Amino acid sequence: MKLNIWDTMSIVVLAIAGIVFIGVIAIFMDPGAPVNPYPPAGSRTEIPTATLNVLPPTWTPSPTPEVTKRPTSTPYPTSTPFTLD
Repeated sequence: MKLNIWDTMSIVVLAIAGIVFIGVIAIFMDPGAPVNPYPPAGSRTEIPTATLNVLPPTWTPSPTPEVTKRPTSTPYPTSTPFTLD
């Protein structure tokens, strides 16, 4: 069976995809790997820790009392004539 040019090109593309997959896995497992074009800054043993931002204890203003208005009377609804045309 004779290999066509498309068969050869598909084999080459699959081989390149396998190499890229292995490189991505290597970078995922070890970000400081020599195949990583953008290694993290600092030493490889450095582990970043999260620092929580704490607001000062008096950051919210105290509520001011509001004077409640007395209820007013509302007029009752009136009949509105309408027709459906």
